[in-house]
Amino acid sequence: MQQANLQQTVLVVDDTPENIMIMTEILRDLYRVKAATNGRKALLIAESENPPDIILLDIMMPEMDGYEVCRQLSKNTSTKSIPVIFVTAMGQEEDETKGLELGAVDYITKPVSPAIVRARVKTQLTLKNNMAELRSAYAIIEAQKERMQTELNVGREIQMSMVPCAGAASIREDDYQLYSILHPARTVGGDLYYFQQNGNILHFVIGDVSDKGVAAALFMAKTVALYTAALNGKMSPCEIFTYMNRALFENNTACMFVTALCGSLNLATGELVMANAGHLHPIQKTQSTSNELVVEGGMPLGLMEDTLYQNVIYRLAPETSLLMYTDGISEAFNPTGSQYEEEKLLTLIEQTAEISAESLGSLLLADVEKFIDTAEQSDDITLMVIHYNSINQKPAPSDRIELSQNTSECCRLYDFLTSGVDHLKLSKEFLHELKLVSEEILVNIISHGGDGRSGDIVEVALSIDTESVHLTFIDSGRAFNPLQHNDGAVDKDFSAGGMGITLVKSLTDKQMYVRDREQNKFTVSKNYIL
Repeated sequence: MQQANLQQTVLVVDDTPENIMIMTEILRDLYRVKAATNGRKALLIAESENPPDIILLDIMMPEMDGYEVCRQLSKNTSTKSIPVIFVTAMGQEEDETKGLELGAVDYITKPVSPAIVRARVKTQLTLKNNMAELRSAYAIIEAQKERMQTELNVGREIQMSMVPCAGAASIREDDYQLYSILHPARTVGGDLYYFQQNGNILHFVIGDVSDKGVAAALFMAKTVALYTAALNGKMSPCEIFTYMNRALFENNTACMFVTALCGSLNLATGELVMANAGHLHPIQKTQSTSNELVVEGGMPLGLMEDTLYQNVIYRLAPETSLLMYTDGISEAFNPTGSQYEEEKLLTLIEQTAEISAESLGSLLLADVEKFIDTAEQSDDITLMVIHYNSINQKPAPSDRIELSQNTSECCRLYDFLTSGVDHLKLSKEFLHELKLVSEEILVNIISHGGDGRSGDIVEVALSIDTESVHLTFIDSGRAFNPLQHNDGAVDKDFSAGGMGITLVKSLTDKQMYVRDREQNKFTVSKNYIL
């Protein structure tokens, strides 16, 4: 025997009392049974505070037939969810079709079978309960979804607050312009950019975490925090990446990583120092040409603990734009599945006359958006454009000098340095130490980098910013990094020649060596106080 569920109510609607008695007898042991002898009374019961769980409805009734009752029940939001089973002597197919079209869930013909009535009622009540549970579960899911979306929106606000100008920067200064945009593919993402101006130096970074979503956003936040901390330590780009890589590798159980480009631009001289951690090469655009600026580098950050990075040095000409981007641009898909690709990007930049940061960046983003069309954005998109105005750059004949690889050139080197820093009114001790440093470097190049031929040239570049005097020695000899050699202790009584790199380290505040395009480039920086 079926278990009774007297909490559920069945409404039997029939204008014949005998039929109501039969249905009541069949169902009363299992359900609470209510009865109505006409359609209007049935509607009143259905719309009451205690509506039935199911209605067994006769079709052929006076005044209001079962079809009309079913139609009105379906129109009313408070009763349309009550299942209706037609119970009638009519058995024509078109009658069944009409009833189902009006919203009935089943059809029982008279004379009724008790077993069939019980089975049909039980089936429809089970379906109704299941639907109610599904609606309840869906409501919970929707509430959770709304809560999660709210949290993601807060997360997006926090993430965007970590990058300058909340992910959409447009800076216009006298000596440079900067335009940067970050468009996550989801609410939060793993792309990043950051920039900061310290005096005449503009520091910048752009990166792409190896995943998307919340995990990538957290890794992105850690990456930005590490970069800003490194800036406070006044590190060079390659030193910044070495520091960040070790920190990101530690406890990286998720095996995530980030590709990135990091650089510093001297707004007074146009000197550009960059390091690359597995990222796409930047693009340089002048008024007449554009080309990919090759920045060789190391592995992405966080991938291998002991990765070494190197600085690559360029000098930007006046009115030059530097464009950096993530692969959300070069790998953007259109509705047919085709990629935007770097070639299309390079062609666009080559053909446009726009060179200002915002106009160039906006043009590129518009072209990518047009290409994507109705397709879903597949990856985070980040773009940074720096346009170097160089109004403060005043090249003078004395900022560079070419020397033969001969110690007799020291006198010319002294004169070059003296005239180059004369306007700073530096102390005699500072000038003496600067001359000692330059002589030791020149002797070091002659001893280790050259082949002894008198025709070999050493180029010396002098640049000055608000804090330091910078000297860069460039030669085409064999690769030789003086910073990897230590030639002993230094006495307090300095003398020119023979003391080597130890003396140079002692008398300067920063040293940097790179091998670039078959050339040795050794730069030293010495801070001054006016």
